[in-house]
Amino acid sequence: MEEGGEALNGAELVQVISHDGEFREVDLERLLESKAKLLKGDTEYNVVSIVGPQSSGKSTVLNEGFATNFVTMDATEGRYQVTQGVWSSVVDADDRKLILLDVEGCDSSERGVEGFVVEKKLALFALVLSDVLIINLWTNDVGRRTASNMTLLRSIVQLQYELFDSDQEFRKHPVRVLFLLRDYDGQTPQHKVEESLQVQLAHVFEGVAKESLDTDTRNGRATSLSDLVQPGFVFLPHKTFCPSEFTATARNLRNFLPLPDFYSRGISSGDLPYFASGIWNTIRTDEKLNLPSQREQLALYRCGRAADNIRADGLEALASLSAEFARGEFKNPSVFDAVSGIVDEAVLEFSSELYGYDDDVVEKKAGELLSELRAAGAQTFRIGVNEAKTASLSRLNVKLTNRTRLVDSWQNFGKNASDIRTEHSNKLRSSVSLAGCGTYATWQCILDEELDRYDDEADVALVVARERMLRSAKAYLEKRMLSSVEPPLEALVNAGELD
Repeated sequence: MEEGGEALNGAELVQVISHDGEFREVDLERLLESKAKLLKGDTEYNVVSIVGPQSSGKSTVLNEGFATNFVTMDATEGRYQVTQGVWSSVVDADDRKLILLDVEGCDSSERGVEGFVVEKKLALFALVLSDVLIINLWTNDVGRRTASNMTLLRSIVQLQYELFDSDQEFRKHPVRVLFLLRDYDGQTPQHKVEESLQVQLAHVFEGVAKESLDTDTRNGRATSLSDLVQPGFVFLPHKTFCPSEFTATARNLRNFLPLPDFYSRGISSGDLPYFASGIWNTIRTDEKLNLPSQREQLALYRCGRAADNIRADGLEALASLSAEFARGEFKNPSVFDAVSGIVDEAVLEFSSELYGYDDDVVEKKAGELLSELRAAGAQTFRIGVNEAKTASLSRLNVKLTNRTRLVDSWQNFGKNASDIRTEHSNKLRSSVSLAGCGTYATWQCILDEELDRYDDEADVALVVARERMLRSAKAYLEKRMLSSVEPPLEALVNAGELD
């Protein structure tokens, strides 16, 4: 099975992991984007995987249970490998949004000697990503020590054991296992089959625990099978001999899935391709799987993308505000509120968008984003303060000039002019104040520098106004004096009595 198809419910099928082990992140992204309206990019979905022996009917069960169209084996052509690697589809199952993973069967002759290693890696991949892992088993293999299924069961228990030990989140939300017991004929009571399988699992767990190098059971180590697996069971009649019963049970499979309300790994559907790619690359290269580290890598990746977008928007908004300042069109009563509002809103948007990701990574990246935007905002703040300062000086000069034109305004002009200066200075300081804004204290030096310049220029404006007022007063007094002495002087001249 190397070509994609269309699911019966309209969902496209894509190969997530190829037969050669290549992870097709772009194809998975395309699949999830095609269901964007359904998935909404959040965590309100579940991942369900199915594993089991080759040619055991895994794809057939998914098709019956979820109306998909995974390619299945043609029995008339013999037994052969159909599903290669991992294939996926997205379905809406009774208002439950499911991402299905159809995993290559184990114990295949096609894989040859490398088969066990590949099978274990694929099983680990499915285990790590899944909310529910369906294990497809033949009923008559239950209780058989050497059945091929036992190798698969042992791998799953061992992987569960290792993840339980290494990841606190996995301990809180372990994968839920649903055993699908195939070709059940009803001869053995179901509870007896369940008990026998539980005993087998317990023996497997004991063997895995004994092989562990770390025997300390006090530090997160699983001490019993129930710590790892609380299995469910579905008994599926034979498809050939009991076709109607098989179909009815398979189509009801979705109702047996013990699904949590949200994706238990806490990864949004939009981030799942990147997260899954990191998981598979770690597994494929035989590195130790560390889910906390994978979540941290996802957080770094997601934070980087979000920070780039939000930073660009923030810088654009600051540039627009700077242009508004320069044009003298700024109407907000507070320069600081306008500039810091852009910075704070950007950081708040970042923190909100990244809610749920690794806290340390988000906090660190938010701090870096805040520093970058504050540095850019400082320049916008300087432009805003400078524009407010220029506007205030202009209004001060107009007010002082008008004052000098008033009749008798030269009386107490010094005090009145100082009062006018103080009034304008106070208004300016109010509009650019950083009072109570301790987190922006580094901008205070900008403010102090610009206000010092304002004070110097305002002092010059006062000196100029006083000089203008003095000239005006002199001219006024000269005119008054001339008008008062001119008549008697003229009379004296005309009378010829000038001494």
